[in-house]
Amino acid sequence: MATINPVLPSQSFAARTFSTLSAADAVPLLDQSSYLVHVKNTTAGPLTVVVDDPTSQSPAGAVAFNPDVNVGPVAATTGEGYWFIPNSGRYRDVNGNMNLSGASGLQMTVIGPL
Repeated sequence: MATINPVLPSQSFAARTFSTLSAADAVPLLDQSSYLVHVKNTTAGPLTVVVDDPTSQSPAGAVAFNPDVNVGPVAATTGEGYWFIPNSGRYRDVNGNMNLSGASGLQMTVIGPL
């Protein structure tokens, strides 16, 4: 599991650094904060990022937490997607991380807190 650290927003048009998403990654988030997730796809097919939702449980009484959030699909080859998180509290685990996974070929950066 890799840690992908958010980058602070800036007033310049500086190039963003993207991390390659793996089978399981963590992004440390401040509680009750807003973030923007930017995803790029470099593969020949559309891909989806799966974000763990440790706080919403459905159906009632379920043993595992569901539903997770699927971000995408991000279009093939040059596709880009953006996902705005208005309140990070929903996605933080007990360690303060947002846990996500995706197929190889996805690259992402997290901007925030906003």
